[in-house]
Amino acid sequence: MSTNKAAAPAADEKKPVLKIAEATEQKKEDLPPLENRLLRLNQLFDLQTKYNRLDASLLKLNQFELGKDEEKINLTIGSSTYRNDDSFSTNNPAIIGEVLIFLRKIINERKKELEPKLTW
Repeated sequence: MSTNKAAAPAADEKKPVLKIAEATEQKKEDLPPLENRLLRLNQLFDLQTKYNRLDASLLKLNQFELGKDEEKINLTIGSSTYRNDDSFSTNNPAIIGEVLIFLRKIINERKKELEPKLTW
């Protein structure tokens, strides 16, 4: 009799395994084609890269402080080819502070725009 009792639970254990396998097959059928999933995955990686760059820029800006040496700080904005006649430069701490506030605001807005897009 003990042999029959041992055999009965083994049969019961197989039933849930079959149900799990059937559920997995149904989920596979609900998935979009592989090419679409790979495309979405690449899009998510691109969005993550943008978000991480924005986050790193914000971290750098937050570490920057106008302090005792604010008279020695110089802000220069120029083109990528950087010629002296195509650039703006100031050492006014009030202007530099406003630029930092503006940049933080823009970066936070861009991060908020990306956050909803970072979903599967």
